[in-house]
Amino acid sequence: MSHSEPDTVTFKIAPAFSWKKLASGAIVLDLEKGEFFTLNDTAALIWEGFVAGKDKGAIVSSIVAAYEVSEGEARQDMDEVIGLLVREGVLVTDGP
Repeated sequence: MSHSEPDTVTFKIAPAFSWKKLASGAIVLDLEKGEFFTLNDTAALIWEGFVAGKDKGAIVSSIVAAYEVSEGEARQDMDEVIGLLVREGVLVTDGP
């Protein structure tokens, strides 16, 4: 994903996926293919932000607060996770 995307862009989980929070991170299951992804704690925080309907700016703020990293580091981590999940078809843009 590109940094030029506005922070107000939100994503939603594609219908074929289900997820479960784990003690550390989360697991995302592709119900059609029977494949799964494991998410580390940071990726799980990003995922949960999208599940809750948060936009990118709010998720960056959550990462900064949880891990005491700079906004730039948080945004880079978020963009990497979003890029991976969009490429895999797990996240889709919510809206027009």
